[in-house]
Parts: sequence; C-alpha cells; structure tokens
Amino acid sequence: MGIECCFLLFSIKLNYPKNFYMLRGNHESRNMTEAFTFRQEVLDKYDAEVYDLFNEVFDALPLAALVGKKYLAMHGGIGPELNNIKQDINGIDRFDEIPLEGLMCDLTWADPFGDDDTACSKEFKENP
Repeated sequence: MGIECCFLLFSIKLNYPKNFYMLRGNHESRNMTEAFTFRQEVLDKYDAEVYDLFNEVFDALPLAALVGKKYLAMHGGIGPELNNIKQDINGIDRFDEIPLEGLMCDLTWADPFGDDDTACSKEFKENP
C-alpha cells in the first residue's frame, strides 16, 4: 500500500466514519512496511516522524469486525486460540507490533489452510 492510497482511505474514513470500516492486516506492521518498501517511501517523501505516525494509526486499526451481527471479518484467519469472539479478540492489545504467532498473528496473517492442505480437499461447515 502506498502513501497516497493510505491518504485516500483515511480521507474516506474521515468523510464517512459510520459507513466505512478499516481493519488491520499483516501489511500494517513495522516488519511488513519495511519488507515491502512502504517505510522507505515514507522516508523518501516525508521523514521518520511521519512513518511513526503511520504506525500509530496502523496499531489502532481493529483486528476484526462483526458485520451485521452475522459475519466475522478479518484480514487473516481464525486461529486455534479463538474460542470466544468478544473476549478473545477484545482481550488482545492491538496497540503493538504483530507477533509471529498467536491469535493476533492469526487474525492479521493466517491462511485458513495449512501449506499441505488445499481448499478443494476440505468441506466447510457452520461453526457454532
């Protein structure tokens, strides 16, 4: 994601705060912004203070959302540590860097299948 894209999304959120939602994904982390050149782009166009401000915004983004009291939305996937949506997700200190394992990592990063599995070999069923 580039700076201009972020500015556009922030502008939409400011103009339509009740109709536009943003969630944090794996790219909204210090490690990924550095690996995929977002950090360098900010430093080239602005400075380290602006980069730090972007990270403060990324840290504040929700990790998941319940849409219409029916659908659970997140960038990553549901990990094995998720037992109670409200308690487990709200219990995460999202104002931190995304760790390499655990529920926060799963919500922002995890795929629903392991490397050896494929979507075609699994049957989906309702999760109570």
